[in-house]
Amino acid sequence: MHTTRGEQMEELRIATEDGLVNSFESDKFAEVAFGLLNTSKPPFDNKDCRLAAITAVDRDALNEASNLGFTQVANGPFAPGNMGFLEDTGYPDHDDDAAKEFAAACKEAIGEDLSFVLTVANDSDTTSTGQLIQAMAKEVGVEVELNPDPQSELIDRAISGDYQAMTFRQYPGGDPDSQYVFWTNDSPVNFGRIEDDTLTGLMEQGRVSSDEAERTKIYEDVNRRFASEGYALWQWWTTWDIGTSPIVYGILGPDLPDGGGKPFQGLAGGHPVTSMWIDQ
Repeated sequence: MHTTRGEQMEELRIATEDGLVNSFESDKFAEVAFGLLNTSKPPFDNKDCRLAAITAVDRDALNEASNLGFTQVANGPFAPGNMGFLEDTGYPDHDDDAAKEFAAACKEAIGEDLSFVLTVANDSDTTSTGQLIQAMAKEVGVEVELNPDPQSELIDRAISGDYQAMTFRQYPGGDPDSQYVFWTNDSPVNFGRIEDDTLTGLMEQGRVSSDEAERTKIYEDVNRRFASEGYALWQWWTTWDIGTSPIVYGILGPDLPDGGGKPFQGLAGGHPVTSMWIDQ
């Protein structure tokens, strides 16, 4: 089994210690869970409105309630260990007073109190996360309406832009250039509808540079750009856990030949099954 649920990971840890199962847990090269904001339409085409929603949410409390603290709170798209990761991206912390100020500026810009529809997958865990965001926003005078949708319809909404905000999980680790299509102007899979020449320029620079130090700085600047513009409501970097029968081995596959190193540790995109084996 594969899981990202805190309750199940806790059970797997206990069962592994008791010798009942094998489990492999990894937050390496993790994808990020976040609130996807549609920056092409009101209210989130306005930066103050985005920052009001961001600063209203207590990410630590959200993570603890949703994941029992098994995952690390995110401050950007790049998880620890990835090129572009920063301990401090400048992403705004939870601050009710700041949220109220941003909401007031938002109201002045759009002519009405900030309110928005948050589309969530219609499963109990994601709906609960949405309800927590709804309650936190209400504390600062921001009204959030929840719109539960089947998981299969969320991508269609993202592609068509038929949403204001949506719970989402994306951007698995690896080379940051793999995210180029998601963040550049006019891309059909730029789900957040971000039109930012500075961000697009950085992604283009990272694509053509072959200097690792230069690319690292470029993607750190990408990280800071996301934070300063409030393009997403970051939540946490996902931890995956794979549980198996005690006789199953080789989840990640063998070491690479000729001293080539260990197999890839990330689980966001799945794992190979060709080298799994059973002890009989």
